[in-house]
Amino acid sequence: MTGTRRLLVLQVPSGVRSIADRLTNERKLAMMRNPYRSLGALLDDCVACAADQVIADTGGPPWDADGFARLVAEARDALPLATARVVDATAQVLEAAQEAEYGLTRAASPALASALADARAQLSGLIHDRFVSETGLRRLPDLVRYLRAISRRLEVAAESPARDADRMAVVHRVTDAYQRATGELAAERRSGADVQAVRWMIEELRVSLFAQLLGTSGPVSEKRIYAAIGRLADTH
Repeated sequence: MTGTRRLLVLQVPSGVRSIADRLTNERKLAMMRNPYRSLGALLDDCVACAADQVIADTGGPPWDADGFARLVAEARDALPLATARVVDATAQVLEAAQEAEYGLTRAASPALASALADARAQLSGLIHDRFVSETGLRRLPDLVRYLRAISRRLEVAAESPARDADRMAVVHRVTDAYQRATGELAAERRSGADVQAVRWMIEELRVSLFAQLLGTSGPVSEKRIYAAIGRLADTH
């Protein structure tokens, strides 16, 4: 996939710079505050994410020259459209990340030290160098919800640090089980769709525990996650 993506981006203009220029001033500002080495690196990763989506939408990486030619033909219209969607979603994600960062700085309190450390670790796991292409276009809108859940958690944690700690313990239990299970898988299996799906189930669990009003993408519970982890072990 990576090689096909690189060749496709060399062949087909994405229009990413002009797309970024058309963002609102607020979103441009959000894009400037990113974990990449530069804004250019972030925009390049947005194009990579868009290219991955175009490749997936056309049936996956081609296996011969004719297949690649068909991909290029499809991408001439599809890549700029996908890039626009990625850039817009990324700007929204980074806006939500800034709000979460602000909440973390405001919530400094000895009683919330564990909650704040947990929230910071969650934030860094979501927003990091190459997070856009690693997350993928279809999942980027969910990141906004996960980040808003962090902000919501920080707003209410002070009301009952003990309740927050109980909910955090649930997340840590399933996270530890997931890490143990993935540690037993072959390296090439760890990037599999079923393995990554469990990772996102844990993020959905956080939403259900700490910010239920934001809603989840589907039913989620500690029991469901353990069952999904068990299936990973059955299929490796």
